[in-house]
Amino acid sequence: MDLIPLHNHESEDDEGMDHDMGGGMSMSFHAGYKELILWNSWKTETILTFVLSCIGIFLIAVLYEGLKFMREKHQIYITKKETELMARINKNRSEMTSEECCSNTTLDLKEHTVLQRVFNKSHLLQTFMHIIQMIISYLLMLIVMTYNYWLFLSVILGSGMGYFVFGWIRERIIDCNEHCH
Repeated sequence: MDLIPLHNHESEDDEGMDHDMGGGMSMSFHAGYKELILWNSWKTETILTFVLSCIGIFLIAVLYEGLKFMREKHQIYITKKETELMARINKNRSEMTSEECCSNTTLDLKEHTVLQRVFNKSHLLQTFMHIIQMIISYLLMLIVMTYNYWLFLSVILGSGMGYFVFGWIRERIIDCNEHCH
């Protein structure tokens, strides 16, 4: 009984598409310009389309680093605003009578319920940016997993360029929210 591979990207004229390992993808680095990148509609058949794809991937990796920077800046801004607000509230409380303080404490607790904190505009924006960051991160990881030297290099150099452009103005050196690297 002959087994027919489900995915055979190899054909007679496929230079560099050495993906056939019993119907799967090659698990070793290779060169070449004929690649299937992420989706069936993203095939590079010419050197020009491959080079343009590498440039696009490079730019996506740069933008990924920019998105990480934006998330961090937004979080620092929000934390700073909350700290200033708490300082103002504490200053005002020290000037209040104990009766006023107790009634304001109750109001502050009511104003900051769990639902209000979860559905806070700032938290929703951070959640949206986190989702976008995860999507881009995993797509870049899948591009690296094509094992094409040039695509791998595009992701690495793009990430390096993004860090070069955005990293010097970051508040933290280590990113606790890092995905995939």
